[in-house]
Amino acid sequence: EEHGVDSIFQRLVDTLPLFTRLTELNLACNKLQDWDVDQLAKVLPQCVVLKSLDLTRNTFGEKGVSALVAALDCCSTFRSLTIKDVSLREEALQGFAQSPILGQLSDLHLEDNGIGYLGTQYLAESILFSPDLSNLKHIILRSNLICNRGLILLSESLVKCPELLKLDLEDNCLGEDGVRVLARSLAGCTKLTELYLGYNQLSYTGVHHLVMDCLSVLVNLRELTLNSNEIGNEGATFLAESLTHHPNTRLSFLDLRHNIITNTGAHMLAVALQRFSEMRHLWLIGNRIGEGNAHLFSAPNREVQIRDEMGVT
Repeated sequence: EEHGVDSIFQRLVDTLPLFTRLTELNLACNKLQDWDVDQLAKVLPQCVVLKSLDLTRNTFGEKGVSALVAALDCCSTFRSLTIKDVSLREEALQGFAQSPILGQLSDLHLEDNGIGYLGTQYLAESILFSPDLSNLKHIILRSNLICNRGLILLSESLVKCPELLKLDLEDNCLGEDGVRVLARSLAGCTKLTELYLGYNQLSYTGVHHLVMDCLSVLVNLRELTLNSNEIGNEGATFLAESLTHHPNTRLSFLDLRHNIITNTGAHMLAVALQRFSEMRHLWLIGNRIGEGNAHLFSAPNREVQIRDEMGVT
């Protein structure tokens, strides 16, 4: 169909204002293009109690995002925006810049888009431009090619997000320098409960930055994923020492899969966990740890994974 809209979608757009109590709208996987989203944006302000919009796996770009952001600025009840796996180009995020839209949101899902450095810059500008971000609780940006420079920009803006609960930056090639800046910024996000940093080319140096600059003050952190990095025994030791020296830590889920940790690092973690009862889930699959060491981690109500279902460590 021309513009990617079929008659069913057009009728939906035409009738949306009639659904006066509509709070959630899911339009995922509909091949919506810029023109389609523009038509949708024209009626969204009439959905006066709309709280959530999901546009996952569509095909719109910069014009669609700009129209959408402008429309949602007028929706005072709106809280959750999901634009996942749309393959947005960097310039598509320009619609967020100089817009107070993030001040309304509690949840922002932009994962799997590849927004890159420039897109991250636009997002950071939006965060800095928003006068009040007390509502923003969840930022999901995994798989976006943010890289080192983009993370530095984003990190500098996170100081305006004191209520942040969840930050997902997995699979972004962040590197050590970016994580150093991130760790310093997160020290101000003391309510953070979930932090995802897997697949980011981190060595023990990155873990050192996290431990020294923020983990000691993130007393509400419950979940930390560092899977598929290269933290090694040194990184595992830093984490073990952090658990030992900061007994107020509430970390209950730690994902260290595929991190070239050997029995030496596993032993350090095991010793620390003997005095740390909060840990409920520890994932170590894909390291070089002998199965015979599993008993070192045993504790009531604790799940430890050293081998996968195929028996591979």
